[in-house]
Amino acid sequence: MQRDRTDAGWRALTGAVTLALCLACSQSVSATVQLRIDLGFDEQFVRKQFAPVRVEVAGLLGPVQGRLVVLEDAGQDMRSPQTLSYELAAGTIHDGVYEATLPIYDPVLPLEARLLDSDGRVLAAESKNVRLFAREEPFPVVAGAVLRFRATESLVDPEDLPRDWWAYSGVKALWIASPNVEQTRWTAIAEWALSGGSVVICTGSDFYQLDSPLVRSLLPLALPALYEAPSGTQYLTGSLRPGARTLLERDSVPLLVRRPYGAGNVYVVTCRAADLDETDIDRLAASILPSSRISSMDQFLKESVAETRVLRPVYVSAPLIGLLCTATLFLFHRIAKRRFVTGAVVLGLCITAVSVSFAFYTNWAGHIGFVHHVATVFSIQTDVGIDIASDGIYALRPLALTVDQPRASYPLDLEYRTLASAVIATDGVLDATSFGLPAGRLLRFRTASEAQSPLEVAATSDTVTVVHHAESESSAVLLVLDGRYYSVGRLGPGTSVLRRDALQPVSASSMKPVERSLYRCVSDWLPTQGMTWIVARFESQRDIVSGPFTGRERVITVVVTGASS
Repeated sequence: MQRDRTDAGWRALTGAVTLALCLACSQSVSATVQLRIDLGFDEQFVRKQFAPVRVEVAGLLGPVQGRLVVLEDAGQDMRSPQTLSYELAAGTIHDGVYEATLPIYDPVLPLEARLLDSDGRVLAAESKNVRLFAREEPFPVVAGAVLRFRATESLVDPEDLPRDWWAYSGVKALWIASPNVEQTRWTAIAEWALSGGSVVICTGSDFYQLDSPLVRSLLPLALPALYEAPSGTQYLTGSLRPGARTLLERDSVPLLVRRPYGAGNVYVVTCRAADLDETDIDRLAASILPSSRISSMDQFLKESVAETRVLRPVYVSAPLIGLLCTATLFLFHRIAKRRFVTGAVVLGLCITAVSVSFAFYTNWAGHIGFVHHVATVFSIQTDVGIDIASDGIYALRPLALTVDQPRASYPLDLEYRTLASAVIATDGVLDATSFGLPAGRLLRFRTASEAQSPLEVAATSDTVTVVHHAESESSAVLLVLDGRYYSVGRLGPGTSVLRRDALQPVSASSMKPVERSLYRCVSDWLPTQGMTWIVARFESQRDIVSGPFTGRERVITVVVTGASS
């Protein structure tokens, strides 16, 4: 019996020691986990724009189940700001670097990263004072080499370039001075150029390390080859693509060549970055156009909002209602002199009939639309594809509103002072942003994402073939061929073959109003030399009669698809 008690005591002591060791180990694990936040390009970003964020997790003894989130404070009252939560990773978390692209609404308050376990407990946290790194204007970014532009540039490692094209929204010009850029990052760079970015690619003897089908599609030079000048410097040569121009020369060979690409520009420096001196860099920098964005889309949104019918009572009918009510009272007076009860019944029936009929007349949709949402989506496609959506929301009364957005899409120009909350998850089906909407005020914001166009186009010397993958018919289509515009009318799903000799060019003055709106959208930035473009408009609208608000939603999509002629 005594022996059993001794064994039981030893077992209890052993269990207690084991439990203490486990607790100590768990405490040491959580104590050694470290988070590091890198924001922007070389710790620089532009206020109220997107910025790449990288969070490094180190010190885990093994994978943990949980979430890695970044918290950002924003809102109208800085004393009690709203916290926006962005989920970088969920599920199994390892040591490593996790990347995201987030809008930085206001850098006054710190950015915070947290590693949470499956129960929501904080395993590690780190905050970063981002106020010191904010810049007011776009700046040049150089990837892979030291190119000095009066100390205004940011130097980054090619491995740290973002994989989201909207992360470059604060970049004035991106210089690729290293061949060590992976293809997913090249895709983002090409998409950013398509949206209005300026990309400068240094080549020379590094070209064959850079070479890929996507890079070749960007270059202003066709059939690229290397040429060694008498000075010993190797230059990239080739025939100019349509629309390309030589801007600078050195050693009697082209040094800088530019080609329009979508709304942006792609430049090629025909030698390596290491072969450039300070004078060359100054000449090059002075020749590079700054990045921009397609401003015609904002005007298109304003026009679309202006032409959208607002659902509200027809107040001009008030005089007619008053006239009928007066006639009803007069009738009641005539009848009531002889039969008061009959007159009262007639009065009640007339008032009911007038009220019901005018309720239907003044609100034919069956409800008063307090919120009107107009979304214009630009889907632009060449070798890569992007979506840029501009939303305009108008409310007849103040309310809180939540807008669903697809994954990898964030509000770009949303005024942060109206922001209420946002929980944006990388592993979710839908993301959402909530904000307060004032009465009688048009609120505009923009989102960006990757896309695949519903249209394909291919041109030969005799025909133009358009493949239509969308389910709905387009409301208007313009064909841009050899710098001229042609009205195609409507296109339904399927394949359409257009004969060139049957096409008649149209001018802006002879276009239909809906075609003219398409022309205004693309004419100021669409490169036409050597390209065939299809510009199509799709439109849908619906009345929202349930949910947190009632109103009307109208979606206008402009699809711009191009291919080399």
